[in-house]
Amino acid sequence: MPYRMAFAGGWIDQPFVSAHNPDPPGSMVVVALEPTFPFMSKCGMGTSTRRAAMKLWGIRLPNEDPQKLMRELYQVENANRKDPSGSQDMAGIVFPGINRLDYDADFEGGYFPVHVASNNDPETARWLEEVIHILPVGQRPKGYYPLGEKNLDERWISRLGRAGRDCYDAIIEKDAAGLGESMIETMRCWKLSCRIPYATRPSQKTLPACCPTTKTGIMVPCIRAAEAAISTSSRMNRFRALSR
Repeated sequence: MPYRMAFAGGWIDQPFVSAHNPDPPGSMVVVALEPTFPFMSKCGMGTSTRRAAMKLWGIRLPNEDPQKLMRELYQVENANRKDPSGSQDMAGIVFPGINRLDYDADFEGGYFPVHVASNNDPETARWLEEVIHILPVGQRPKGYYPLGEKNLDERWISRLGRAGRDCYDAIIEKDAAGLGESMIETMRCWKLSCRIPYATRPSQKTLPACCPTTKTGIMVPCIRAAEAAISTSSRMNRFRALSR
């Protein structure tokens, strides 16, 4: 069963965000991963959605339309939830390769992408494997609730949606600096503009980079490029982008 990694544009998959986007669709990028080490739970890697998928289908995805699987998994994962997960968690598992998810509140209420742009080119996947490493940083604190404050600004929600498009374009063009900037722009939107501050407030607990299998920690993707805005460490762990 694949894991999913979310890159730039996160939260645009939530209807309460996309409803304020003045120039829809807004985009975000997810990648299906074949792990080379166990990912930690409670670290932003969609592990609860993956567990729901394995409970539903076993260790392998059914050979069916990813759009159908995304909706089926969404219903199972979000049954009786007050605050449902966004559909990017499901899409990142069931759509192979590198995917740009475009969200418009006027399409199915913004719950599912109006369009999915996919890239399953092995060369692009290999490039992404070489520039992205994962570092465990710290566990999500007990009682973590990212929606404690929602003061949404449509100007910055527009920027958030553009960050997802820029991210996808940078990956296709193999532009590590552009990829790093799109991810930083996403954090900028979360912290300074969309004002979902609990989504960016770090835990007080940190872990050494050499503990990838510890059950606690936030997985932080880092770009390996001298000109990129995010640096790397030799102790970070690689992943394989899954294209099938």
